Amino acid sequence: MTVEKAGAEVYSKPAEFQGFMYGFGSKDLDGHHWNMLYMDMAKPAS
Repeated sequence: MTVEKAGAEVYSKPAEFQGFMYGFGSKDLDGHHWNMLYMDMAKPAS
């Protein structure tokens, strides 16, 4: 994963939620926590 190559720590592995959302969480070198979320609006929610 690109964030790990840059030195960040992934604390929540990439996962799919409800069939249309994808996300993961990481902590950067300064200790800031980041949550990434992608919602595919072309797919209906299950």
